Amino acid sequence: MFRRIFLLLSIFMPLASSAADSLRVELLPQVCFPDSVPPGNYSGLAWLGGDLYAVANDKSPSDGFRLLSISTDSVSGEITSIADRGFVSSGLPSGRDCEGIVFVPSRNTLLVVGEADSRVVEYALDGMPTGRELQLPEASKNYGYESLAYSVDTGTLWTCTENTQPNDQAEADSVGRPMVRVRSFDDNLNPLSTFVYALDRPEKGDEGGHYAHGVSEMLALGGDSLLFLEREFVVPKKGVGASVVCKLFVVSVADSLRLPSVDAPLSSVPTLPKRLLCRWKSKLTLLGRNIANYEGMALGPRLSNGRRGVIMCADSQNQYKGILRDWFRTVLLY
Repeated sequence: MFRRIFLLLSIFMPLASSAADSLRVELLPQVCFPDSVPPGNYSGLAWLGGDLYAVANDKSPSDGFRLLSISTDSVSGEITSIADRGFVSSGLPSGRDCEGIVFVPSRNTLLVVGEADSRVVEYALDGMPTGRELQLPEASKNYGYESLAYSVDTGTLWTCTENTQPNDQAEADSVGRPMVRVRSFDDNLNPLSTFVYALDRPEKGDEGGHYAHGVSEMLALGGDSLLFLEREFVVPKKGVGASVVCKLFVVSVADSLRLPSVDAPLSSVPTLPKRLLCRWKSKLTLLGRNIANYEGMALGPRLSNGRRGVIMCADSQNQYKGILRDWFRTVLLY
């Protein structure tokens, strides 16, 4: 099963950083495959090569990851089918609340970030921990580390919390928007730099039911370019009328924007510049159940026309009460 993973490194090479300023996207319709995709809490996605992907499940029965075969049309980029390839368990209890996952081709391993334990743990492809891990500064359990990205061409690992942490709340309140620290590490999991990212202000706000606003995923495009996925999930007390707004930004990173120290005030440097690529909204109505809380994002194969597809997955909370679905979609980069 894993022989497909051992591909030439060149197929993982992302977009050239010089193309970031002119980057455009096309959002394809979301799709679901309830007959072949087990209900889950899919919060992270990593491309392993070919049609094989590893998926982080934040409420999996044991520690590990699921494998899915995701087939896409080589011309349009549309997802044509998804097949379950089984859950790969480490044999350890669950409870890490795994939210993000990346593949490191040079080591043939996966790195997984846990929101509950503020750790990035490395696993072999058979699910066994390698013993290498990154311990981050402890974050809040609700708005902790949600995102994980890895740049193949620079060997850089990126992570950030979903929303502002308590120690930074006063500064974020002073500017009127959430702000997070974006941390980078090298291949050996040694810290490199810390940057500041400012989220958009909430569009709607808490209506007394369930509410989540923040960065749900990051993706490295190569060089100094990252994609940030922001989402605002609003569930009123009555349930009907719930909505999710997703925004995809391209972000440029520069050395001049590094914080002088990991704990320096957020105001020490300008926030990372970002540009909105696309925005979409899904709702729960009496007649429609297309609501989708997207939390996973991975670069997929390059299409025959040269475009690159970003595959996304949504967290259905285990297909909550038969209402939510495990949605997937493609965003084309060009």
